[in-house]
Amino acid sequence: QNNPKAKVDSVGEKGALQLFQELNVTSHSLPGSNGYKLCWHNEIQSLTWCLGMPAFFLTLNPHDVTNVLIAHYRGMDVSQWHQLSAYEHAVFVASHAGAAAKAFDVIIHGFIDIIIKFNKGVGLFGKCTGYYGTVEAQG
Repeated sequence: QNNPKAKVDSVGEKGALQLFQELNVTSHSLPGSNGYKLCWHNEIQSLTWCLGMPAFFLTLNPHDVTNVLIAHYRGMDVSQWHQLSAYEHAVFVASHAGAAAKAFDVIIHGFIDIIIKFNKGVGLFGKCTGYYGTVEAQG
């Protein structure tokens, strides 16, 4: 489809191409799939058409291994958290993925609400008319 010189000749090739197109449509909500990535692409393209080119790009990478919010969401006392070694922090975070996800969500939403101030006035970088966020997908 992307190569103008490529020709679909056989019935089998046409069937395979049709199957791939249908899989992209049905897999748009399956993280990591080609359909999911295509859905991201289409959303970003739509935002660009609607709002114009982004002024800047930003990558956030909250450090979960030292994030005291994970201990808080897991019910651990903050003073106890500070007594753990780096290895114990890593084991704790790996063992409590739900608390780590909640802490990640709070930090990202806090950044959007406090620093960016989307739909809440002028933020640190000026007035934000739109943003698009994704969580890194492995693979």
